[in-house]
Amino acid sequence: MWMQIIKVKLLSLLLVTVAALVPSVRGEPAPNAFYRAYYLEQVEGDFTGAAKLYESVVADSRMDAAIRTKAKARLRACREEQASTDFASLVPETTIAYVELHQPGEQVKRLLNQLGLLGDDDGLTMGTSQGRRVSISPKLINELLGLRGAALAITGINIAKGEPSGVVIFHPGNMDVIRGLLETGLPIAGKTVKPIGGYPTFDIEGEGLVTLTSRLVVASTSRGQIEAVIRRLSGKERDSLATNPDMVEALRNRDDALIHFCVNARPIMPVINGLLATGAMGNPEMALAQAMLDPNSLQSIVGQIGVTENGVSLDLSLRLADGHRNLAYNLLRMPAVNHETFRSIPKGVAAFLVGAINESTSRYTATTSDPATRYVSVLDIGREIFANITSFSVYVIPPKNDSAATGPMPDMVASFFVNDSSKSEALWSQILGIASLASGSGTMQGNAITVHDVKARRYGLPDGKSLFFAMGEHRVVLATSKTALASGVGSIRSGNSIMDDPAFSDIFANLSDANTAGVFVHPGRMMRVVKPFLSEGEARGMAQFAPLLENTVASAVIEHSHEVLHLSIHVTGIPDVSGMISQLIESEMQQKEMLAGIDRAIKKNDHQSAIRQIDEILSKTPDNCSMLRKKFYILSVKADDRDAAMKCGQQVYACVSNSPNTLNTIAWRLLTQDRYAGKYNELALRMSERSNKLTHERNWMYVDTLAVAKFETGDITTAIQLEKKAIELADGKGAPDLQQSLARFESALEKSQQLATTAD
Repeated sequence: MWMQIIKVKLLSLLLVTVAALVPSVRGEPAPNAFYRAYYLEQVEGDFTGAAKLYESVVADSRMDAAIRTKAKARLRACREEQASTDFASLVPETTIAYVELHQPGEQVKRLLNQLGLLGDDDGLTMGTSQGRRVSISPKLINELLGLRGAALAITGINIAKGEPSGVVIFHPGNMDVIRGLLETGLPIAGKTVKPIGGYPTFDIEGEGLVTLTSRLVVASTSRGQIEAVIRRLSGKERDSLATNPDMVEALRNRDDALIHFCVNARPIMPVINGLLATGAMGNPEMALAQAMLDPNSLQSIVGQIGVTENGVSLDLSLRLADGHRNLAYNLLRMPAVNHETFRSIPKGVAAFLVGAINESTSRYTATTSDPATRYVSVLDIGREIFANITSFSVYVIPPKNDSAATGPMPDMVASFFVNDSSKSEALWSQILGIASLASGSGTMQGNAITVHDVKARRYGLPDGKSLFFAMGEHRVVLATSKTALASGVGSIRSGNSIMDDPAFSDIFANLSDANTAGVFVHPGRMMRVVKPFLSEGEARGMAQFAPLLENTVASAVIEHSHEVLHLSIHVTGIPDVSGMISQLIESEMQQKEMLAGIDRAIKKNDHQSAIRQIDEILSKTPDNCSMLRKKFYILSVKADDRDAAMKCGQQVYACVSNSPNTLNTIAWRLLTQDRYAGKYNELALRMSERSNKLTHERNWMYVDTLAVAKFETGDITTAIQLEKKAIELADGKGAPDLQQSLARFESALEKSQQLATTAD
């Protein structure tokens, strides 16, 4: 009996529990589902998951009406987010030109992180900031550049008015302040008109319409354009630029680009071709251009700029239709550069250029290996370029000793792969021999040398320069020094080529087998190349940047296939500049403190203390022109020490000798300000002469200053000539002052002539 009662009780309890769990079996309790959906939408950015949960809340008739209303609004917003993940799916299929901005905040943060300027997500702390003076908070980037993106689609052009038509789509993302400003400002700036798709719409002074959806801002001069965007947004219309088969390739791989743009040429080229055909009537040049360019074959022009995980990139592509007859495009086509060309470049070069000219098989293949039996004609120069040379590389080698140049030119090598080695040897030997004879510094045969067991020749060139020449198997090597020649000859033998250089590894990862030419530069190594040829001051100024660029490489590569011309520019190894910027800020603050100390010393007439502090700064930065000028001012005006001031003035002159404006400014002050009392007119004359030399006496203000300088130093006749020239150059500018100066000079000349006559 008791057991029966217990079983009934347990069964009842089980039924109550199951009944309580029924809503959970069908789905989450509505309030919990709403909050979970909100979390997925706002925090996780999972709009698909959020939409499913919002749908369950909307479908639950037992739920509070207010929550269901909110869920409907949020569901609509999530569906908009899902639809607007690809702006190209919202614009017309016949879009002519399309530009898209994609998540700029993320791209900026990625770049700042590579530059070492991005702060920590948890805020600036002593443990994570590493003492940096500049650390940009990610929160600032998120707030300033938190927008999801924007797109501009040009759908037509009014040729008569020259005005484009189209639609603009803007997604503010998490930037509620932008959304708030729009919701506040649009009713003020515009007139409320009939809603589009149930969304508020505003007419902005008759110039265009703006519609605010749950997530987007859509603007156009045409109501129909906005209506079409709303239909695509709600799924009522499928045709779009994204579904256009002609634009599939143009829209590919744009998710990681900051800016992507493309031109869909198909809709407009028939019109342009018609205009060209009309213009070609009676115009042979236009008809020839139309025939060579085959305008109807142009499909698209595509470009994008982006920040990758290891640098920044720019890509530009021009695509033609399959089977096109664009003669100009085909004439410029070159073969692909093979790996052998890269393997001929030694590891550690500072910069190199590669390209291909001809295929590696040619009808000009050598019939004999003895160059002495081969005859060379002027036509062989053309054959060498248009048939014999298959590919080439030109590269610069940084010096091992940074303090001195190895010769009058940097170490450079030009390497050519050829089909006919003997023909190339005969041709290049004669060309170099003639150049050597013409320079008067060599012989026709050159001087025989041996490098890495390879016979080579040295040919003299003007100004003490030399060119070294060697032949390898199907390879011509030209170099500016014996060291460079050894590098060029030995690169293939050693197998230690640029393809094994870690600095260029990221760049090579972006290359393809279809690349026809490329330029590659390692800025850090190039600084070592140019350093021996710079002045001491220039080298010192450059030195602070060199360590930052040890891993930086820039490249520009061309790919020219049957239908696509593609230019790709990459910069990898973005330097971490946080330390340098921190040092500059620290140095600037220290200099401000020192300047304040100098100014205090000047006010106290403690000139010696001021000079000592300036000299302390100059000991660290000898080319600090502002400090030299301040020192000159103290010596000339405050201390009235002309001898010391003149020595300092010469230093000032040397420091600013390549700045005509600064030279003229200082000279004018020395000549016209009472505090200098005419004691430095000779220095002013030298500076003014230099400023006019730099500008070829074409600046009337500088010529006027020189006229005054000549007058103050006693050459009145020249001063008059120069002042007349200044008046002519000025062409009415500053006329009263110039005329007054000329009158003063002429009066002085007349008086000096009268005195001379009286003396006689």
